[in-house]
Amino acid sequence: MPSAYSPEIRRQARQLYIQRYSPEDIAKQLGINSARTIYYWAKKEEWENHVPHKTLEELYVRRITLLVNKPNKTDADYREHTFLSEQLLQAQQMKLKDTQIEKEKAIIEQIRNGEKPLPNAIQNDLKGEGKPARKEKRKRKVKNDISHITEEQLTEIRNELFQTYQLRWYDNKHHRNRFILKSRQIGATYYFSWEALEDAILSGENQVFISASKKQAEIFKGYIAAFAHKYFDITLTGETPTLSNGAQFQFGSTNARTVQGYNGHLYVDEVFWIPSFKDLNKVIKPIASQKHLRKTYFSTPSVESHGAFPLWSGDEWKNRPRGKAEKTKREKVEFDLSHATLKEGHLGPDKIWRNIVTIEDAIEQGCDRFSLDDIKEENTAFEYDQLYLCKFMREGESVFKLDSLLACAANADTWTDFNPKAERPFTNFAVWLGYDPARRGDKSMLVIVAPPGKPGKPYRVLDKMSLSGSWENQAARIQEVTQRYQVDFIGVDSTGPGMGVSEKLTNQHRNVLPLHYSQDLKTELVLRAQGLIDAGLLKWPEDYTDIAQGFLQIRQEATKHDNITYVADRNKTAGHADAAWAIMNALANQPLTGPGKPSTWHLAS
Repeated sequence: MPSAYSPEIRRQARQLYIQRYSPEDIAKQLGINSARTIYYWAKKEEWENHVPHKTLEELYVRRITLLVNKPNKTDADYREHTFLSEQLLQAQQMKLKDTQIEKEKAIIEQIRNGEKPLPNAIQNDLKGEGKPARKEKRKRKVKNDISHITEEQLTEIRNELFQTYQLRWYDNKHHRNRFILKSRQIGATYYFSWEALEDAILSGENQVFISASKKQAEIFKGYIAAFAHKYFDITLTGETPTLSNGAQFQFGSTNARTVQGYNGHLYVDEVFWIPSFKDLNKVIKPIASQKHLRKTYFSTPSVESHGAFPLWSGDEWKNRPRGKAEKTKREKVEFDLSHATLKEGHLGPDKIWRNIVTIEDAIEQGCDRFSLDDIKEENTAFEYDQLYLCKFMREGESVFKLDSLLACAANADTWTDFNPKAERPFTNFAVWLGYDPARRGDKSMLVIVAPPGKPGKPYRVLDKMSLSGSWENQAARIQEVTQRYQVDFIGVDSTGPGMGVSEKLTNQHRNVLPLHYSQDLKTELVLRAQGLIDAGLLKWPEDYTDIAQGFLQIRQEATKHDNITYVADRNKTAGHADAAWAIMNALANQPLTGPGKPSTWHLAS
């Protein structure tokens, strides 16, 4: 089967690889959908054998130069730059030390052979004419020294970097509690990373970050390290980076055992997507118990039934155990949660400063990184309201329960049988593929699902990838996946745009099931997924947050004939929740009765 990419593209990829560009950079530069394709080509064609031999220092310098000249650097680029710079410095220091030792050995040998006189200082000492003046002890360089940084510098950088709504967060950091409901992608993580660094420099107080996953916490660490390096030439490394004034940056996930004992200003990221929030909040609140410490919660909304909603709405404060008279008094207190009131920020009766920032607010207040017309075109009204206008879903709007979806997130690093960088990532174990075609406003999605080896074990979403381009190219990409995995089943949405891919794959593989979406089929797919999710038998990597969001968009709707169907605003002009539907297409091989013998049904058009 011919490759989806031309020989010229592969030649260019090989040349860049030989020049020590990373597979990720090559894929992005040449428009290749996944870096894994580069790893596969390099392994198969032994590109490493064609890389010119260079010293370790030369390789470090070449890679650092590429990173410095790269536009639009990512967090990973900054971390790699920091690591390579440290390695280069150590290599140069070792080389300098070795050179100095060799020079000293040569001088000693010359003195022994009478080719060179003893130094004057040693001759005077031997004659008893006094010892040379004692040199002043060299001061040891202070690690992560921030003593030279002034408050004026920090203020100037802050005002240069951030927009009005972010500077409003800074102006209200004196409040002991802040709770911010925000649109996606408006720079909250970016801003609070700076705020924590600035505060740590000025106050010497610890900064603690709690995120829904360890990888999300690493984003904070990456931003903080990038700020420190770019503006102050400080290299922060280690699990718990520490400044010269003693301030530490501590990063934890929602595992309560990993955060006990922390102390400092507390930042809790994406609280409305954290499972068992009430239990976690009991553990993390004491982190900021001291009166000078503050707690900051921020998140995009999920559903009103989430455990963090009572904290946002004020109901947690109203219902907190108190005397009867006090409880009655609190129950009568009204919390104004309207956008009009919270747009500029408002301190509530419970002493929590609340703020809502929609994408439209962000644009209005200086953020020029969005095209609102494009975002509205690419999202349904339902999706736009939740993701960008900060509107909560109500209980019952989704057929899936948020708590059950959040419980599906797993630490994929523990999946020792799966190595995405290997030529055969899952060796010869069987996988099922699910394909959801693009409609206007989204991308095609392919997921790779590993069925359980034993009854009672969960199905696992090993990987997901967006596909674009013509249906021929997409079919070719799926064909490439079948060459790297042992694919026993492919569930393909053959409705509308998926028809070409379905027909192409059917001609190539006997284990393809075309799924022509109908009311009955969607019901069966949803019920099957519901059963697995509610039973805790479906898992995906914790950083795949869009999967839970996609399942949440799926809801019941009555047809004209009063029958129930399931929709996620999918029609001729929109197709969303693509990862969720792709997973359900892959699970079409699993019977409704539960894990066991693969399904044998085929639904007619």
